[in-house]
Amino acid sequence: MHRSLEIEERRIVTDDGIELYVRRQYDPETVDEIPIVCCNGVGVSTFFWAFVQRDFSPKRPVIVWDYRGHGQSDFPPDLDQLTMDRNAKDLLTVLDALNVKKAVLMGHSMGCQVILEFDRRYPSRVAALVPMLGTHGRPIHTFFDQPVISLIGFRILHKVVMSFHERLNKNSKALFCSPYLAPVVAKGARFFNIIDGRLMPQSLLLDYLHHLGNLDQRVFVKMVEKMAFHSVEDHLPNIKVPVLVVAATRDYFTPLWLSEEMADRIPEAELLIIPEGSHAAQVEQPELVSLRLKDFFRRLPSTLAVESSKPEEKTTSEAEVSEEQIPA
Repeated sequence: MHRSLEIEERRIVTDDGIELYVRRQYDPETVDEIPIVCCNGVGVSTFFWAFVQRDFSPKRPVIVWDYRGHGQSDFPPDLDQLTMDRNAKDLLTVLDALNVKKAVLMGHSMGCQVILEFDRRYPSRVAALVPMLGTHGRPIHTFFDQPVISLIGFRILHKVVMSFHERLNKNSKALFCSPYLAPVVAKGARFFNIIDGRLMPQSLLLDYLHHLGNLDQRVFVKMVEKMAFHSVEDHLPNIKVPVLVVAATRDYFTPLWLSEEMADRIPEAELLIIPEGSHAAQVEQPELVSLRLKDFFRRLPSTLAVESSKPEEKTTSEAEVSEEQIPA
């Protein structure tokens, strides 16, 4: 079934002059519903939310955006500003520019830290939280459940990238943009799983690897550095909004026990465990994720029903949304 939706694309200027790419998809009939705002993982762009856009934009607006230095957003002049605090402040800028008073915040991987930090700073702007396949902080310390090896490995990687970034940027582009080598590299890194024929859609995988290959590697390691020592653990018991934590049994980047622990520390948080899912489980098993999200949204308190978030008409264009839009 085809459904006529609107797509609004904008470049929003931050307080320090950075332009952030933002895309909102919505049905004009439901534009006043509280939107879903999606926050990416480090090194990832907006394509990982294709299924969320497909399944939910007919019911409520879905907003995706790129962090500074990622996707279609500007390269940051100061790499030391690639912090979770800065990402949360940029998210506030996005909401203000779109006149969104309150939103359901959905984060993947590092995006979990961004939305949890945002809730700590601006709780009145949050309707609900959906942290997916990520943790509340210090992810390098639990990476592959090998804290010492992971920390040493990252410190070496950081030093190499910052010293030889020009050569590495060139080589990473050749590696990650190769349709032959890139999937082998990603599988070897255990970013995704092949279980019973289920796999991240090939086109999304190539989009991810192409984005990673074109990303300045200094942006990647600097943002990883900042998230590695950021934590909102102390805030978890103070979260007042409904929360659905999404985890996966084969997520080697965010071990399952860590998501279970986070859900236990957040008052009345719910937990979805995706069987045989990897760190990319939301695009490996989108039907399961969407089904659970629909149930979660259906049970949100009625007090969250409406906040004005009507977009400016001059920037909209029409889009046809159907199954064909989503990579097979």
